[in-house]
Amino acid sequence: LRKPDWTEDYRVSVNGVDVCAKERDGWIQINDIQGERSEIRLQVFPHIIPVRLGAKDSRTAFRFGPVLMAALSDSEYFLHGTLEEIVGRIDTENMVFADLMERDSTYVEDPRCNFKFLPLYRIVDETYQVYFPIIGQEDKKQEAE
Repeated sequence: LRKPDWTEDYRVSVNGVDVCAKERDGWIQINDIQGERSEIRLQVFPHIIPVRLGAKDSRTAFRFGPVLMAALSDSEYFLHGTLEEIVGRIDTENMVFADLMERDSTYVEDPRCNFKFLPLYRIVDETYQVYFPIIGQEDKKQEAE
């Protein structure tokens, strides 16, 4: 099975029984298949992935698994802290996609502003932001020098 690049955690089962699988070159190898017909299930667990615009540009977008996230905004949001701190402030615990109850959004708490994060594909006629300038510890070190 191909392992999606957006997950680190996954579970593989054959005929309802969890099996050990080996990962190699982006593929998941299963050796415990017996018989001609087996039901193989791959369960993946997405997480927040920061996507930087460039090596010298601090602007960063965020994906939740394969889904590009965006913030509803009337002006540009700046995020404060390191990428690890920012990702830690994004609550994805209860996010469910393809849900009519709008549980595919979350709130991002930042020291200077809070905003709603949701999948880019859900935004139609609203102002939004995908790339966020990051003001982090690296920027503070450069300013001190």
